[in-house]
Amino acid sequence: MSNHLHVILRNRPDVVANWSDAEVAIRWLRVFPGRRMEEHLAEPTEHEVKVLAA
Repeated sequence: MSNHLHVILRNRPDVVANWSDAEVAIRWLRVFPGRRMEEHLAEPTEHEVKVLAA
């Protein structure tokens, strides 16, 4: 069974409680880049973060 892997995710509400809306938007855009993948996974732009955090 070397053709797959298992990922274990952990929920950390104590850490997330300290994040700003912008931090949440940045992390979301890193995990789900959408069309930015065509740009070789560039960091989210300030505009993208502001739009998502609004």
